[in-house]
Amino acid sequence: MIVTNGEARRAAREARSGLMGAQPQGWGWNDPAAIPPPGMYSMQRAGVPVTTKTALQVDSVFTALRVISNAIIKMGDPRAYEVALDRDNQPYQKWLAEQPGILTATFGPMFQFDGQSRTVISLALFGEAFWYVLDRDKLQYPTALEVLNPALVDIRRDGSIWYGTGVDRHELDWENVIQVPFMAMPGATRGLNSIEYAGVAYALALAAMEYGQRWFSQGASPSYILSTDQKLGTPEVKRIAEKFLIEHSGLQAAHLPLVVDSGLKVQKTQSTPDEAQYLNTLQYARECVAAWFGLPPHLVGGTDKGNMWGGTVEEQGIQMVDFSLSGYVVRLNEAYSKLLPKGTLAALDEERMIRASGADLAKQIQMLRLTGVETKNEIRVQKLGKRPLPGGDELTDPLNSNTSPAVGMVFAEEVADDIGEPAPAVQPPSQTAA
Repeated sequence: MIVTNGEARRAAREARSGLMGAQPQGWGWNDPAAIPPPGMYSMQRAGVPVTTKTALQVDSVFTALRVISNAIIKMGDPRAYEVALDRDNQPYQKWLAEQPGILTATFGPMFQFDGQSRTVISLALFGEAFWYVLDRDKLQYPTALEVLNPALVDIRRDGSIWYGTGVDRHELDWENVIQVPFMAMPGATRGLNSIEYAGVAYALALAAMEYGQRWFSQGASPSYILSTDQKLGTPEVKRIAEKFLIEHSGLQAAHLPLVVDSGLKVQKTQSTPDEAQYLNTLQYARECVAAWFGLPPHLVGGTDKGNMWGGTVEEQGIQMVDFSLSGYVVRLNEAYSKLLPKGTLAALDEERMIRASGADLAKQIQMLRLTGVETKNEIRVQKLGKRPLPGGDELTDPLNSNTSPAVGMVFAEEVADDIGEPAPAVQPPSQTAA
């Protein structure tokens, strides 16, 4: 029997898998290249199972996914552009006037925001996203996609890809599958799944939450040591214990008055959740989850340290785009670009996340006009979302305060059309006697 190098490496990985699975704590996670042993993905840490469903029950995990997906949705549909050259042969983005349908209705009958949200959640939670081409045009470019559940995708050793479970599992054609990895090891076929690699942080939060639930549902409050100098028989001790548990266990009976008999002495012993560092553990778990998703703690429920990402909405938006969303935006831009003909690219509008206040926006517009960086129409379209106006495409146009009455009347009429109100009358300059 001839053993190839590939088969030898595969056998070595399987051997390492068996060794790691024999560790006292189960899968050691020290060798990402090893084949995971059976039961790895449902293993327990901190006494709780970490799965997709249990992880989403952690408030900070669910909130982090919501914040990230909402931010991507806020950017709107990706826009198509071409790379053109100016007079100095310097490249710039030339936005297409007519946008391809695949960018405005990417996911067929599904809402566009729903498809984007499912894609982002797949990237954040599973470390990868899968799109399946539902239909193509006559040039074989995709016209509609479906978002696959990464948990149901199986990439086998022979290179085939299967989807589904049980009798519903079927093989897919790689030509119709678009895999968008988030983070992956070199040579790996799958992304780094947060259920596996962030399992410690998730388990800590789950264990803390379960502890609190059990304390409220089963804890006896007030909780005491009951003692007496009298010698009690076993039936009497059992009667007192059962009476105490029945009348004072659980949330509804937690604060009922405590009445004792048989000469019992009462001593309070149980500590509060604060004394047991319960709230501090929850806060620490939130910070760990926030760090995993690249978000500031205050966005996932942590409030002790406040907001460290800037004092204004614009500053926070810039930090959010640079440090948290850029990893999603760049990957999605490239994935969307693969759906378009060669030479046409797609990009999400990050500017929608960097929203300035009214005063700051006015200053930006004034500086852009004074320095001649953008025209009136570019500012109207890109900054204000308004339609362009006639004569507003010249960089050398004077400011509104320096325009002639005739030009001012033209702009006043165009603005009036935008808001549906009559244009104000423009009075000619008064004639003074010489």
